[in-house]
Amino acid sequence: MAGERNTASTWFTSRLFDPVNNSPLILFRIMFGILLFSEIVYSLATGMAYTMYVKPGYTITFIGFEFLQHLRSTGMYLYLAAMMVLAVMITVGAFFRFAIITFTIMWAGIFYMYKAHYHHPTYIILLVCILMMFMPANRNYSVDARRNPALQTQYCPQWIVWIFVVQIAIIYFFAAVHKIYPDWISGKYIGLILSLRKSALYGNIIHQHWFHLLFSYVIILFDLLIVPLFLYRKTRTTALVLSFIFNLFNSAVFSLGIFPYLCLALNVFFFDGTTIRKYFFRKSRQAEQMANLEFKHSQPLIWFLVIYLLIQIYMPLRFLLFPGNVNWTEEGERMSWRIMMRWKKGELKYNVVDLQTQKTWQIDPQETIGRKQAKILAISPDMIWQYAQELKKEFADSGYSNVTIYAVGWASLNGHPKQPLVDSTIDLTKVQWHPLKHSDWIVPYKKE
Repeated sequence: MAGERNTASTWFTSRLFDPVNNSPLILFRIMFGILLFSEIVYSLATGMAYTMYVKPGYTITFIGFEFLQHLRSTGMYLYLAAMMVLAVMITVGAFFRFAIITFTIMWAGIFYMYKAHYHHPTYIILLVCILMMFMPANRNYSVDARRNPALQTQYCPQWIVWIFVVQIAIIYFFAAVHKIYPDWISGKYIGLILSLRKSALYGNIIHQHWFHLLFSYVIILFDLLIVPLFLYRKTRTTALVLSFIFNLFNSAVFSLGIFPYLCLALNVFFFDGTTIRKYFFRKSRQAEQMANLEFKHSQPLIWFLVIYLLIQIYMPLRFLLFPGNVNWTEEGERMSWRIMMRWKKGELKYNVVDLQTQKTWQIDPQETIGRKQAKILAISPDMIWQYAQELKKEFADSGYSNVTIYAVGWASLNGHPKQPLVDSTIDLTKVQWHPLKHSDWIVPYKKE
């Protein structure tokens, strides 16, 4: 029995390093670079970059990354301009390794610096950037391969295709499973989101309850079935058509930035490399003989892939470590593929009391950190705690070293009645943050 397991393990490990045509990887590099460039241009052209990275005097970061604060106006624009140049270098495969590693670090800087801007598209871009750092994506149709012909090849190890396929499968699977909760199944969430779309372009149909129910179930079925449909050769073309319809509809209705187009670009990994080459790289030079190719087996690489995938499975399941409704408490919500899961609205102010003089202040976050951050802060308990710690520091710097800070406000989940989100009697300056422990100062969600 042990011998059979060893044989299976050896066979699988060997398969990871089998040579396959690298056309999907090369095509994805080109599309990914274009999408990265488009994302930055869009943020600059629409003023999003100014609103998020330049205007605020203080940005709430991910916990542990408080040292990341945005550069002042000119510096931040130069930062984004450098990322645009790097995106072009990725697209054309010029100094690719330097470009993708540098871009990944810079994107991570923005990602962890501005928590209020977190959404799943920014997270998946970060993950794909991390994976691309390890990819020989400049080995064909690139400036690097033209400069150094010895780099050029039309093959890569099988694990490169598989890691993307598994990552895509994880995203879709958890996106589907997480949606199986009352407000989604009843169509309430979809109805609420579509009610915010007033444009005549969509017509009256999207405001009908039957459409809300239909669309809710179609999304779950799509997320559950799209990967199996891609994996089965006979339904692969059907899956591609469905993916185009679904993602383009999402792009038009929900304004999800480059996310739908990144999902479409990732579809290339489900297709055989020779097929991709036939349609996109017809002028490729004659392929070398696959029989003469052998990729070096790397045990550290295998361990990296295993650990990476275990983390990707853990992140969507970590909400089980916490009691309560994750859509309310937000504990274990980020980086978990809870895509289009809930709509929250809230208001919040801080009451600050100096214990020595009994002097009091009421702080409106909109006036100090801007409307965008304040809007997200009001519905995010961890950000409420973080900003309380920042206020404590600011008051200490102003000579008030012994203050109490209370958060007072409400939140509404998916259009349900307003409820207090955090306990307004708790002094947040005395509260410690524990990433794997429930924060009992979050008021439990009360069902109607």
